[in-house]
Amino acid sequence: MKILFLLIVAASCQVTLGEQWQCGIAKYSLNPKPKTGNRIVGGWEAKPHSLPWQVRLVIYMDDKSNAVYKCGGTLIQMVPGNGTDLVLTAAHCFFDPETGEWTPERRVYALVGIHNEKNDKELTRHVLKAKSLFFNKQFAKVGIAEDIALVQLEQLVPYTDETRPICLPEKDERLEVGKDCFTSGWGRTKEQGPNSDALQMVDAKVQADQYCVNQLFRGIVFCAGHLEGGKDACEGDSGGPLFCPVNGRIVQYGIVSQGEGCARKNMPGEYTKLSKFVTWLESSVKQFPSYSKESIKPATTKNPVLFEGPASQSPPAKLQIPAPQTPTSPAPTATKPSTTSGSRFTANAGKNNQPPRITPRPYVSPYLRL
Repeated sequence: MKILFLLIVAASCQVTLGEQWQCGIAKYSLNPKPKTGNRIVGGWEAKPHSLPWQVRLVIYMDDKSNAVYKCGGTLIQMVPGNGTDLVLTAAHCFFDPETGEWTPERRVYALVGIHNEKNDKELTRHVLKAKSLFFNKQFAKVGIAEDIALVQLEQLVPYTDETRPICLPEKDERLEVGKDCFTSGWGRTKEQGPNSDALQMVDAKVQADQYCVNQLFRGIVFCAGHLEGGKDACEGDSGGPLFCPVNGRIVQYGIVSQGEGCARKNMPGEYTKLSKFVTWLESSVKQFPSYSKESIKPATTKNPVLFEGPASQSPPAKLQIPAPQTPTSPAPTATKPSTTSGSRFTANAGKNNQPPRITPRPYVSPYLRL
């Protein structure tokens, strides 16, 4: 009887352990209906670490200066485990429409486990370098469609209370018009306004295709927002998620891509329809040089650490993004697209990675949210 009891306890512990790292479940609950707020555009500050999959991408414009662009992204997992090295984001975050070239991996960094970008006391934050970038080839051909990209990081991000993966939709899963969802990011809080230091979120209702500004790519993009205006993603939110609560989990259905202005009447934001790219994601991860199912271990009670050194050693209080490295080999290039892009994404430049805001480079299209 005692042995049977121990087996039952062990089995129940194993189930609990396995469920601990399921996608789309955060330790800290969302605050979906605050009393007041005026951020993202028309939104509010997210509860710290209630969106543990949210990533801030920092992309150097060149190899010689500290000028950077910033985008959003999300931690995703393609196989169950206790960590991931995959960040989902938008392709236009890495594409220069003026040169037709892609940003090389050495100039891309990911900030995970953060809430307030300027709060150096957040010991949960980590800075990781990109190891590989993978883009949808169609984006380089048409410039706007299939705005999706994957970043493989040099190190595994362990699942903790502050870093967890978001769920992905089923292949070709339908997103009903009128469904209440959310989007989040550190982008502008109003059109031509400042970026937010703290992570913001806002509610967004899925709209009919007829309200999309871009009518050329129905089926692989969708629109969400409020027809009366006042609430939207904006510049600086590119690559971030459009997500919906589904049966107690958070599922990402869209990637912030483009929009005419921010929060304008009858002009909801446009998002890459993620359910149309599930197969692409599955095939893409297999093309990363070091990707394999064996590289992601089953969930355990002890999480791996991101920093080398004694296990008891805490990460530094202030993590600086290193200066871009001088290339040792020519940067990869891409074929120039027939049409070009802009974005919902902001640019900063200055010394010691504490730069004043500057005007972003000019964009051929006014719609993308870089």
